[in-house]
Amino acid sequence: MVKLNNKYVCLSLILIFLVVVSGYVFAQQAAANSTGEIRRQVDDKMERHQWEININIGPLLKLGTSSAWANPYLIKRNLGREAKYGALRFMVSPVSIHRRQVSENDTNGIWYDAKSSYFQPMASFGYERQIMKGRFMFYYGADIAWRLESDKFKDDNYRDAKNPNLPNGKLLIKSHQNSFWAAPLIGGKYYLNHRFTIGLESQLQFVYSKKVQQEVYKGVRTTQTRVNAFEILHYPYYMLNLSYNL
Repeated sequence: MVKLNNKYVCLSLILIFLVVVSGYVFAQQAAANSTGEIRRQVDDKMERHQWEININIGPLLKLGTSSAWANPYLIKRNLGREAKYGALRFMVSPVSIHRRQVSENDTNGIWYDAKSSYFQPMASFGYERQIMKGRFMFYYGADIAWRLESDKFKDDNYRDAKNPNLPNGKLLIKSHQNSFWAAPLIGGKYYLNHRFTIGLESQLQFVYSKKVQQEVYKGVRTTQTRVNAFEILHYPYYMLNLSYNL
């Protein structure tokens, strides 16, 4: 029996959805316009609006993502006319998570009061050149981006597993990472109508990151790790965007 990859199945369903929706749109136009008018609308370029809001629907369709860096959304400001089509691209996405876990062991009376926090702001800015052919648009360009990952774990009643006979103490683990990258990109999209489009984007990212992690137990720093890294990351499937044009 042949096993089908869930990602390919979902992408096939998306393609079928596009064909069905396009047929429905054309059928509506046929009811309201003459055959010549329909042909003119299909062959002519679609209307470009000033603003475009893109939502990355890959995770929503359970396709996952090839990168943890993928934008959850993207805003574009379309510029230019005819052969000089282009757009500014930008995104700002703060993420903040706080957790507290309290547990108690009834056998020996040991209790834990662990708190953790996670802060991950991210921002990107770029530019793309656009080429329109009927209902299709192809584009290429580049982004520059920054991302901070700040983690903190704190337990006020931590027991050292290596020395179980010692009294419990405070444990603090902190991690701080800054990442910067530049990314040439290429993509394409299809206009369902002049308001909605669906498209796929690929990126090649050049990433530099610097990370510092510390562990402090009972007020004494026990470990500290520093990591500087440079990576080249290729993402054929970076974002699957559903966009609305304002």
